[in-house]
Amino acid sequence: MFDSSDGIDPKLSDISELPPSLIVGMIAASSVVLYLGTFWFEFVYDDVYQVLDNPSISSWHYFWSYFTHPILVTPYYRPVFSIWLRLNYALFGLHPAGWHAASVLLHAIAVVMVYFFAGKLCESPIVAALAATLFAVHPVHTENVAWVSGVCDPLMAIFFCGAFLCYLKTREGRHVRAWIALALLFYALALLSKEPAVVFPVVVAVHAFLYSEGACRQKVSAAIRHAGPFAALLAPYFWIRHIALPTLAPVLNNLSWRALLLTQPSLLWFYLKELLWPVNLSVFHDLRPVQAPGFASFCLPALVLLSAVMATFCWRRVCPERARTILFLALWTLVALSPALYIRSFAPEETVHDRYLYLPSVGFATLLALALEQLLLNQRLEAQRRWIVCGIAAALLGACALSLSQQTDWASDLALYSHGVAVAPSNITARNGLARVLTDRGDYAAAAPMFEEILRRQPDSWMADYNLGYIDYRVGRYPEAEFHLRRAINGYANDSFFHLYLGLTCLREGKLDEAEAEIRRAIALRGDRVGQHLALSLLLEEKGDRAGALQEARQEIVLAPTPAAWQRVAALEDRR
Repeated sequence: MFDSSDGIDPKLSDISELPPSLIVGMIAASSVVLYLGTFWFEFVYDDVYQVLDNPSISSWHYFWSYFTHPILVTPYYRPVFSIWLRLNYALFGLHPAGWHAASVLLHAIAVVMVYFFAGKLCESPIVAALAATLFAVHPVHTENVAWVSGVCDPLMAIFFCGAFLCYLKTREGRHVRAWIALALLFYALALLSKEPAVVFPVVVAVHAFLYSEGACRQKVSAAIRHAGPFAALLAPYFWIRHIALPTLAPVLNNLSWRALLLTQPSLLWFYLKELLWPVNLSVFHDLRPVQAPGFASFCLPALVLLSAVMATFCWRRVCPERARTILFLALWTLVALSPALYIRSFAPEETVHDRYLYLPSVGFATLLALALEQLLLNQRLEAQRRWIVCGIAAALLGACALSLSQQTDWASDLALYSHGVAVAPSNITARNGLARVLTDRGDYAAAAPMFEEILRRQPDSWMADYNLGYIDYRVGRYPEAEFHLRRAINGYANDSFFHLYLGLTCLREGKLDEAEAEIRRAIALRGDRVGQHLALSLLLEEKGDRAGALQEARQEIVLAPTPAAWQRVAALEDRR
C-alpha cells in the first residue's frame, strides 16, 4: 500500500511485506488491551452532567434538539457528541462498563486513522506503524479514553483525519468530485463533534502550499483552491450554530489581550512537555496567566520554544527529501493546538487540559515516527541499530506503563480529585471537587474545612457556598445553611439544587411560603430532577394542601418510580 523509501535496510523493510490490515489490526488491538482496566471505572467528573443528569440522551425524541440547542447549559455546540451519548445510553443504559468499552473502541478507530494518515503522507509502512503505535500508547491520551465524556476529541480526530485522507485523494486527480464530497461530509461531522475542527481549511491550505510546485504566487493560488470548499462549509456551520448558540467564543474570564499574548509561551511549553514527558498527568493544573514578562514565566519558555523551532529547521536542512513533510507535520501540530491557546474562553481554573492534545498529537506522533525511521535507516549507525531498536521498544513499554499507572486516577471521583489536589494544590476546582466527594460520602467533618478554605481564598465562590449550605442543612444548622445557600444563589441563580435545598431549609425553619417559592423555582429550572416534586409534596402537606401533595407525589412517580415516591403516595392516599 505504501511505497518504501530507497535504501531501506532489508531487515527493516520486512514490515512492508506484511498485510497492512494485519499490522494496523495488531496495533489497534494493543490499544484496546492497554485500556481494558477502564471497563471497571465509574462515571466521573462531568459525566454527572453529561450522562447521569442529562435527560436529553434518554430518548430519540430529543434527537432534533441536538442540532438546535447547545449541550445542557454549556457554551458548546456538539450534535455528534450528543448522538454518541444517546447511542451509548440506548445500548448500555447507565452501566459504565459499556460506555468505557465504547470509548476504548473509539480510540482504537482513531489509531487506525493515524496509521493510514501517516502512511499516506510519508509513503512509508515503517512510519505508519510507528506513528500509530506511538499514538496508541501515548499516556497523554488517558484523559480522552478513560473518561467517558472525553470522547469529543477522538470523535473529532477520526472525522478530521478522514476528511484529510479524502483531500489527499483529490490530489491524485481521479474521481475528484466524489472525494471532495466525502471530504466535506467528514469535515462537517468533525465540526459537529467539537469546535476546534474549524482549523481544517488552514491545515489543507498549508499542505497545498507546501506540496504544490511553482512560484510562491502559484502556491498561494493552489492553497486557496484546495482549501476553498472547506472554508465555504464554515458559513452554513456558523449560521446553524448561531441559531442554537448565539455566542461564538464566550469570554469566561477577565484576561486582557496583553496577558493572553504573554501567556502563549508558557502554554506552548506546557503542551510540549506533556507530549515529550507525560508524567504526573492530571485534569487539574496550576498554570496561571502571565501578567508580566518574567524570566521563568515568559523568557525561559520562549527560549525553549525558539530552540525547538530552530531544531525543526535544522532537521529540514539535513533531510531535504523530507523537508516539506517535516514542516507540514510541525505546522499540523501547532495549528491543531491553536484553539486551545485562546484561554479567554476557558474558566480561570481550566486554562490547560491534556485532552486538547489528542488531535495535535496525530502530527506529533507522525513527526516522531519519521525521526525514528531516519534514525533506524542511518547507515552510519548500522552497528548500533540493534540498540536503537531496543531503545525504541523500551520507550514504548515505558509509555504503556505510564498509561496503565495513570489510568487509575480516573477510576472514581475520589481518586480523580485526590490526585488533582496532589498535582495542583492551588487549583480551587480540584479542592472543591475533592470536598464535594467527601460530602457525598458523608464525611462532613473533613469536607467543611476545605470549603471554608476555598471561600477564604475566593470569597465569591458560589459553589463552595452551596456545598457549605448543603452540609449545614444535613447536620441541622439551618440558619447557617440559609446564609450560604442565599449567597450561592446570588452568585448563580440557575441551578435547581440551590433553590431546592434553600426551600428545604426554609421548610425546616417554618418559613413555608418562602420554602414553596424556592422549591417551585427549582422545578421551573429543572422539572425532571428526581426528588423535587417529592419535596414539594412534603411542603404542601405541611401547609394542609393534601390534594396538591398527592398530585406532586404522583408526578414524582412519573419521573422516577422510587420506593420513597410509592410510599409517599400510599401514605397520602391512606390519609384521604
